[in-house]
Amino acid sequence: MFNPSLFNFAHPGRRSLAVAVAGTLALSVAAPNAWAVVTLPSSLVTYYGIETPYDPTQPIHPGGTAYFQFQTAADLQYGLTVGGNIFNTLPLGSFQGSATGLTLGFGSTGVTARMTSSATQFAKVQSGPDPTAFVDAPANSRYVHVGSAFAPGLPALQETTLLTLQFSRPIYGFSFQGAGISDYGGSGVAATGLAQKVRLDGGAAIDVVNVDPGSIFSPMQMSFGVISPQAFSSVSLVLPQNSHSDNAAIRGMLIAYDPLSPVPEPGTAGLLLAGMAAIAAVARRRGQRMQTEPGFGSL
Repeated sequence: MFNPSLFNFAHPGRRSLAVAVAGTLALSVAAPNAWAVVTLPSSLVTYYGIETPYDPTQPIHPGGTAYFQFQTAADLQYGLTVGGNIFNTLPLGSFQGSATGLTLGFGSTGVTARMTSSATQFAKVQSGPDPTAFVDAPANSRYVHVGSAFAPGLPALQETTLLTLQFSRPIYGFSFQGAGISDYGGSGVAATGLAQKVRLDGGAAIDVVNVDPGSIFSPMQMSFGVISPQAFSSVSLVLPQNSHSDNAAIRGMLIAYDPLSPVPEPGTAGLLLAGMAAIAAVARRRGQRMQTEPGFGSL
């Protein structure tokens, strides 16, 4: 049986102007010390695995190589905190085109994510076996299934976003677990280099594991993830331009973040903005006064 504890990885006037300036300096000085506790990779690190054998009753493969590599590296090698979410608490049904999407929580980390989709065919939470997703999914196992379809035999005219996750705070890593996220270039299409890709904060496209679906029993065997040297706040799963109709199914997800990284509270951010406005106002008044005083600009 799945053990939820696996995802509880969290370890451990002039006076007003002076206050605003002090607050600004405090934030700028505190940030470097907070970030220094984490040692990040010098370049993007990609993790993927095909679990053989695997247990289809487990939404995430705790003993699998991809899970073990990601969790161990994030925690022990880079000093990040790892949390996870399986989708069994998500409501069944469509969220295609929904502006609010679905909300995910990641255990005791306190990190949440808003999941939306602009897939052209469907975006839904479903359960049980599906020949276009997971042929061996247990009846009580929920998963996210998204897909985009184009004219038969014709490729997409532009990139299509299958799934986007917007996080409540910056993170450094994520992993899709038990995920059919690559169809070898699209439905019935051989390897073309146009299979599904991932973008972090809308940046450069990252290749996902590209496996011929005929070579494995079920996409639930697959996992994919990255750890990045730069923090990011969103992950998008996309179909590139000129790719073909395709879908993706995901059973669970891991994230890795730095719990000590500074995230200004709304009140703190407001104080910071107010302080900057006060600084600008004082400088503007001083400039106006100097321009009206006798002798200004004379030698």
